[in-house]
Amino acid sequence: PSDSLSYPFSFSKRRFAAIGPCAMEEIPPVSDVLMLEPMPKLAAALRTGKDRIVARWDHLVRHYLPDADALTSKDVRNSIPGILEQMAKALEADNPQPTEQLIRVTQDHGAVRFHESYNLEELMVEYRILRRVLVEEVDACFSGVVSAREWMALDVAVDIAMQQAVLSFMKHQRIQLQSAADSEAKFISFLSHDLRNGLNNILLSMLWVER
Repeated sequence: PSDSLSYPFSFSKRRFAAIGPCAMEEIPPVSDVLMLEPMPKLAAALRTGKDRIVARWDHLVRHYLPDADALTSKDVRNSIPGILEQMAKALEADNPQPTEQLIRVTQDHGAVRFHESYNLEELMVEYRILRRVLVEEVDACFSGVVSAREWMALDVAVDIAMQQAVLSFMKHQRIQLQSAADSEAKFISFLSHDLRNGLNNILLSMLWVER
């Protein structure tokens, strides 16, 4: 597949083979999609393509975010296999624990990116790239036809990861902004106090001279 960062999906015909019309009441809440039923074939395809996913993701991130620091990028690159493995565990599980662990792992990713001075747009570009590479590599590794529900579950796994990373990033950003605002308020308070003392001394001196 091409490595241009256009819309992150390039669907093959077989992707739509199992997609048919469905009533709105049949669509489950997004938060429940990963727990509807175990999806071991999808998890297996994700694990099979993991090395290529990491390699292509790293290549594209370097291409589209060339200003990323090499050492810190290496740290995050080393964390991506863990995120992919946790996605696979969530996809094959029939209980919420792996999904909850996925949330914690991706929160850490958002915190790391904040401390590396990334901006929010760059963080989201990383997840757009990850979504696109995941779709293409899972499509190549999957045995048989991927059902609509399986594609939905994979998409939700990426959405959960991106959402939690962004929320964690914004939480640290709010803390930083609040700390900066508090420091500015203290500085202004000290400056105002010093100015008042200085002005009072000047006024007293002027009064003494007038007398």
